[in-house]
Amino acid sequence: FVASCFQSQPPVSWGATQLSSQRTKTILSQHAKPLAAAAAKRSGSSLVLAGRLASTLSKLVIGPAKAKSVLAAVSDTMQLGDLTLIGAVGWASVPLAHLIFKKQHPELDEKHFFKTKIFKGTEMLSQIAKIGGVVYTADIFSVALRKMGFNVPLDMSSAVAKISYFAWGANRLARVKQKLLLRAVRVKTPDQLGKNGIYDRIANVLLASATLMWILDVLSIETGRAVGSIFALGSVGTLILSLASKDVASQLVGGLALTASRRFYEGEEIELGDGIRGSVSKMGWMYTDVRGGDEILIKIPNSQIANQRIKNISRMRRSQVKLDLWIKYEDIRKIPKLIDDIKEEVAASCPRLNTDSRPFRVHWREYASDHLTVTVDAKFNLPPTGDVYWNNRQEVLLAVARAAERNGVNFALPTVHIKSGQSVDDAVKEYQLPSSGDTTVYPPYDGVTT
Repeated sequence: FVASCFQSQPPVSWGATQLSSQRTKTILSQHAKPLAAAAAKRSGSSLVLAGRLASTLSKLVIGPAKAKSVLAAVSDTMQLGDLTLIGAVGWASVPLAHLIFKKQHPELDEKHFFKTKIFKGTEMLSQIAKIGGVVYTADIFSVALRKMGFNVPLDMSSAVAKISYFAWGANRLARVKQKLLLRAVRVKTPDQLGKNGIYDRIANVLLASATLMWILDVLSIETGRAVGSIFALGSVGTLILSLASKDVASQLVGGLALTASRRFYEGEEIELGDGIRGSVSKMGWMYTDVRGGDEILIKIPNSQIANQRIKNISRMRRSQVKLDLWIKYEDIRKIPKLIDDIKEEVAASCPRLNTDSRPFRVHWREYASDHLTVTVDAKFNLPPTGDVYWNNRQEVLLAVARAAERNGVNFALPTVHIKSGQSVDDAVKEYQLPSSGDTTVYPPYDGVTT
């Protein structure tokens, strides 16, 4: 009766197909046993520790007989010829090739070997053999674990081999991609890629995504269920995931936006709106490294940089040197000649002085209580960074010193006024120098002038 129902046969009379009670029980039991076994398997697979912990730990307890059988299985699997070949190619091929190269070319430097095709070829064979050693080790472990009673998939070693070699191939492909990109833009190092660095990053993302999808396919992970389980979280889990990934996403987007915006590149000197100034050491997906003048490396999240004003000092083509000179009142009649001599000395000492499109000013600016202020404001056709800028600034200071010496002009000392009943230390503390950011030229304070 059950068979006729499942096979969609036309109904027949009970008398024509009269089954004995024992036959009916037999048919039902034949269909019930597989269903019950499948239900028990599904029920057991949903359990993680219940009923499994003690049995799993008991497999780790190895007695003398069990240890002997495991060692026998491992020794039957391992072959001395295989181990010798893997060890020789993986760990001895590069040193041997280096030794032969030194004997054949004793006149060349040792570093020259690492630039030859011989080194690149032997290094590739060495890496392939080392990965083979990893796969060989996985084979040994799988044999040992099966002998100990663990349920190890038969294709575990195959999965390890596929994943290892594909990841190695992706890494080699990334190197080739970078070399081709460097050759295309005609630079030598990745930090010189500049605006072309975005193509390198996008290619890396695509290559990493392809590698990940291949690994998921090898591991037989159903992507639809995996993604579905992630998005099937409850409201609390979804909220936690959203809050945790918000900063990461903003930093990733900020890193891509910084690279695409071309506001600065690696190696350039910048100044941020919050006052941080230095050379861009590395632009990553999450952080940007800025190395200051004190050689301290600062890691700044990309999301913070994207919202700041940025001064790209390396891209500036002109610079300024501005000085405030403090002149004594007794030299007031020497100021006109001093101004002319300063202009002459600076123009003669600094060939990059810009007098065509920018004014070169040297003026007597104001009277002060203890000095007369003369301002020197010069523009130059060179960037405001590097040794060229600082050497030029030094030449300006030396030119001013020569002009002052020629005219017998002495710079004024800062004057500290001491009130009645006030100590010298308190008076010095109250004295405030100008905080305009300009360079003020006067002798260093080494006493008190009343």
